[in-house]
Amino acid sequence: MNETVDQLCELVGGASASLLLRADTNPLNGQGKLCLTPGFLMSPSAQTYRRNPPAGEMLSAETHFYCDQHQGLVQLVQQPLARQADSRYSLIINFAEFHGDWLSLVVDARSFLAGFDAGKCELGMLIEVSSTAQVTLSSKVSINVGGEWTETHLDVRTNQVCISKASLGRISASDIQAFDIHFVFNPTPRGSIEIRRMTFTLDVEAEPVAAPRLEGVFEDGL
Repeated sequence: MNETVDQLCELVGGASASLLLRADTNPLNGQGKLCLTPGFLMSPSAQTYRRNPPAGEMLSAETHFYCDQHQGLVQLVQQPLARQADSRYSLIINFAEFHGDWLSLVVDARSFLAGFDAGKCELGMLIEVSSTAQVTLSSKVSINVGGEWTETHLDVRTNQVCISKASLGRISASDIQAFDIHFVFNPTPRGSIEIRRMTFTLDVEAEPVAAPRLEGVFEDGL
């Protein structure tokens, strides 16, 4: 009952970005691990059904849906899951007479970096996607620093639980203009995709702080 009341309050009042991303652990002294799940899998949407959404449709504060130019029908449906599931909801993407080349979700992960100092980063991901036959999935992390983009690919597949990790090298939140995680589907003309789980971990190894150099502390000649 309390959970139902909380969900209704989120729908009426709108959920903030901090509610849409679930933090299981918090960085300690600028380092450590943070575990986050996108809001469209955790909080009820004001639109549980969307027909032919435009490119850039917002699913939650940090996640947007995009699709190639196409004919036919695309439906987005947020579906409640059983209480014992890792996520509260799944996202179903139905399509028919689809003649485009791709459908995609883009997660803005800049909020991952809040509270972290600069350091060596590793991104982990657990994702579960079921789909009709012949639908393929690819994923990549795109980071923009000073107007220059770097991309790191993640190993993902449909119809199985995937765990993937990628080393992102040194990251400083103050230098990053964009930190996006892309999921790209190459659909058939007709079919369905269901995203049931999507959880990220960011592991930051903070840079060691150099000891201050003391000068003039001891008298010369001693």
